[in-house]
Amino acid sequence: MKIVAPIYSNKNIDLLLENIDVALLNIPYFSMVYEDLDIDFALISCKKHNVEALISINRIFLEDELETVKNFIEKYKDYGFVISDLGVAQICKDLGLLHNIIFDSPTMVCNSYDLKLYNSFGFKAVSISNEITIEDVKNYSLENVNIYYQVFGNKLMFYSKRKLVDLYKEFRKLNFENINLSLKEEKRIYDIPIIQTKNGTFVYRNYLISQLEHINDFKSIKYLYFESLFLDLDRFIKVVQIYKKVINGSLDIKEGLNQMSSLDLNIEEGFNFLDSIHTKEKIIQ
Repeated sequence: MKIVAPIYSNKNIDLLLENIDVALLNIPYFSMVYEDLDIDFALISCKKHNVEALISINRIFLEDELETVKNFIEKYKDYGFVISDLGVAQICKDLGLLHNIIFDSPTMVCNSYDLKLYNSFGFKAVSISNEITIEDVKNYSLENVNIYYQVFGNKLMFYSKRKLVDLYKEFRKLNFENINLSLKEEKRIYDIPIIQTKNGTFVYRNYLISQLEHINDFKSIKYLYFESLFLDLDRFIKVVQIYKKVINGSLDIKEGLNQMSSLDLNIEEGFNFLDSIHTKEKIIQ
């Protein structure tokens, strides 16, 4: 199992790289969410720390953007990529690079047939959804497929190419900075994190998922993804270190869970034991 974490900024990059196996580099234009990461600086830093580098090309592209994407991929073809767009997958296929590609579409791979189909394309690994049960995840990990799976952090639940925050400000005639934003639905008591970049609008679940309790069931999953958004660096690194100790056997799961509880994290089970398909309510005449 390899621990994967995103890198959004040059700041504290060395500290992050000291604690992970694989760095997911998020950069302007090509990544959904990004800050100010310099990709060439990041690649040099990864090499210095002997950390595998993956470049995030995970936004959805329009037709007139594909040539720019192709040129970028050709420039950095010696590295791996994480993609979410089948159009980008076709570019990689044409360039003979599918073996360097992780296909990560956050909610699309929800059953074993999906997993086998995408794996048949020749990707390096395929992600599976966090909106399926733990039992399904266990079963998929036995499919002899390299799996990429989020085990910690806020989960993306909505993505639009539209700049919805700006549209809302225009409609309401408001003026505020697009930082540290959240939504609150009328009948819910909690806030939902929202981010807008030049590449669109992204809404995340209000809680953190953590699969530490089930980590021994994921022995055959190759890439364990940790999302760091909305969490301070110190606690994020402590989480990664706890997982690493449990994985390498120097810490048992019970003690790992105790250490996690001391970090004051808003962790919920999500869909671990709840199928996300619900029966429609009966219509009362």
